[in-house]
Amino acid sequence: MSVLTVRATESEDQLIEELKKKYDIPVATKALLHAAQKCLALEKECAELKQERQQLKQKVADYRSASLDILSGLSQITKLTS
Repeated sequence: MSVLTVRATESEDQLIEELKKKYDIPVATKALLHAAQKCLALEKECAELKQERQQLKQKVADYRSASLDILSGLSQITKLTS
């Protein structure tokens, strides 16, 4: 186990107090570590969501292309049957 010493400014002290209240953690260092863990987890989740969003965008583009092909084919059939 290690010892962590943080020298914070007044505004950083206020931020730490907000973290302590938000997460109901009485010790400043533990609140900071908890916030760091949350930050890393949220960054991972954000990256995963961005990747999923990109995949969905590609699917939409593929569906648009396929629907244009279908419409083109229907147009050709209409021309042939007219």
